[in-house]
Amino acid sequence: DYQTEVQHLLTSSDHNNQILGLQLASYVQPPQQFLPEVNGLLTQAYPQLRQAIVSFLRQLPKPIILDWVQQGLNSDNSMNKAVALELLIDQNQSIPETQLTTLLTDEQEEIRALTCVAVTAHQQSLHPEIQKTCQQLWQMELDCPIAQATIDVISHTGRQELIPILYQILPLASCEIKQQGFKALVNLASPQDIRLKELAASELTNTNPEVRAT
Repeated sequence: DYQTEVQHLLTSSDHNNQILGLQLASYVQPPQQFLPEVNGLLTQAYPQLRQAIVSFLRQLPKPIILDWVQQGLNSDNSMNKAVALELLIDQNQSIPETQLTTLLTDEQEEIRALTCVAVTAHQQSLHPEIQKTCQQLWQMELDCPIAQATIDVISHTGRQELIPILYQILPLASCEIKQQGFKALVNLASPQDIRLKELAASELTNTNPEVRAT
């Protein structure tokens, strides 16, 4: 039957089958029945698979998402933690104060970056120490997957108050990430935004034609 077929795809060792399984799982009711298989995929989640996992989880009923987020934030697995933060931002939820310091001092740069996005979205970043930690992070050149995850989650929220983060990370980003960041900015920022014009003008001299075209 259809349910068994989806389970086979999700437990397949073929990456394309796994992604297809995640896409089809959303159409089987209730989709949360596949959470054990989806959780299993998180241990090997490369960028495209991770995006498919996040897309699947976003479509679950809100109480189930929030329960998954809480478990993810308490997990020792950094991938579970990162996906939980993406969903938390997506659901417009704030990070519990008790977990804030732990997440901001996590050894994984991606966890710290996504935590800074979450606290900015909820103005939890008014505390000087938190502001300082996040400012230092945005002034570093983030690894591509981390910059990618940050841009993706900001783009998906559609929240203009997160635009300043993009302005801080884009100047140091690689060409491919810059292209995606510009697309996110064009969708989020107002056409009258002076910073967007200034950033675009500075990139017109970029040696990569794809960035210039953006």
